[in-house]
Amino acid sequence: MNNRTFDQFKAMGASFSDAKAIADLITNDPTVGGVFPKGDLANPDHAVFKAKWCSWWGVAKVLLQVAKVFTNDAGDKVIDKLIQVGDTVCK
Repeated sequence: MNNRTFDQFKAMGASFSDAKAIADLITNDPTVGGVFPKGDLANPDHAVFKAKWCSWWGVAKVLLQVAKVFTNDAGDKVIDKLIQVGDTVCK
């Protein structure tokens, strides 16, 4: 996590428990709530993503970046893909 991300995180009033909850979701649900049907990172469901993430994307993106503290390489890969999708569809 870089200093800018951490400053954003603090400014939002977010907590590490919020980031940990997202990390646990990613670790325990390979579909991430249906965003990646059958756990397939190559074919995200943009409609599901928009419905679940876009309304709070500014906060979610920072929490995802912080969540990488709690995930392994596989979880980091999912987070990176979520951020890529979010930056594409949440404009």
